[in-house]
Amino acid sequence: MKNFRFLGILPLLTALLFTGCEKARVENDSDASLENLVVLNNGNWGDNNASVMMYNSETQDFTDVFKKANNKSLGDLGQDMLVFGDDIYISVQGSKVIFVCDRNFKVKKEIKVTDSEGNELSPNYFASSDAKVYITLYEGWLGEIDPSEDYSVRTVAVGPNPVGVAYASGKLYVANSGGYLPGYNNTLSVVDAASFKEISTIEVNVNPQTVVVNSEGNLLYVSSLGNYADIAPKLEVVNLSDGSVHSTSYSGVSEIARGADDTLYILCGGYDSSWNPLPGTVYAHNMALNSGKGVFSEIKFEKAYKISADSRTGNVFVTASDYKTNGDVYVLDSSGKLLSKFDSWGLNPVKALFL
Repeated sequence: MKNFRFLGILPLLTALLFTGCEKARVENDSDASLENLVVLNNGNWGDNNASVMMYNSETQDFTDVFKKANNKSLGDLGQDMLVFGDDIYISVQGSKVIFVCDRNFKVKKEIKVTDSEGNELSPNYFASSDAKVYITLYEGWLGEIDPSEDYSVRTVAVGPNPVGVAYASGKLYVANSGGYLPGYNNTLSVVDAASFKEISTIEVNVNPQTVVVNSEGNLLYVSSLGNYADIAPKLEVVNLSDGSVHSTSYSGVSEIARGADDTLYILCGGYDSSWNPLPGTVYAHNMALNSGKGVFSEIKFEKAYKISADSRTGNVFVTASDYKTNGDVYVLDSSGKLLSKFDSWGLNPVKALFL
């Protein structure tokens, strides 16, 4: 996949976004309720058509709950969504805003983060500790949001174009992609959470994206996309006790997500010569033992795009996109069985979760 200014989005593509309530196409709906399932749609760069859609399993339709609650659209490029306490955080990268919402998606706080010169920064991906929320800022910063201090923010400079971030044992690990530069980066910034200063870096494969820590806090899993030429994507494991980095045998890694029982879900796919998404396969990996558990689902996910997981319910969500039309969402149970598949009623669905 080519790397553009905003990760995961092909600019200049247009698509029709349905808002309000629209009839959803649902397949293989099981007895498991999909009530309170929420999907964040990234939208298309410059079109201001990001959305947060909530599914009603009784009526089988979607509602743009953010628009309904606030009488306005989410904005340009919905990037990530995090539930923390009673709040829901949504990063909107193109609009350069972080929304803090209540459980009905009514905005409680709009956060604009700036650098030392007053320039607004583009929020990317969230992580959290017991008390704080962290956000990568694509221009080369990491932000810390303190809910106890009216969502005040402090920042620290990290590497170029950071993407994923993870918290473990008082430290933050930030994936510096370098995706907006002529050459990709290959480092993780290590930030001390107390002083909020970068204390070291760790070298990994080129273009790191997502970082996930196991429950013991001793192993950090890093997915990277390579340079789309002679350096392939990888899944690597960092031993946090000594900083050593070890490769795994998975090929074509595009996305990872941590689920229940210390299971890492790995979406492996790729793109053809015309940059069309290929079918994806999901594998399961034991993060505590650092050992593979094999293929998670026998489904070949057409136009596989993103993966997320719910550690409370054990559900795994795979999204599909062609960057042109509404995406699909697959809902799987903890055994890999397909529970439901439906239209996300938005372009480029990036995350799904249960409230």
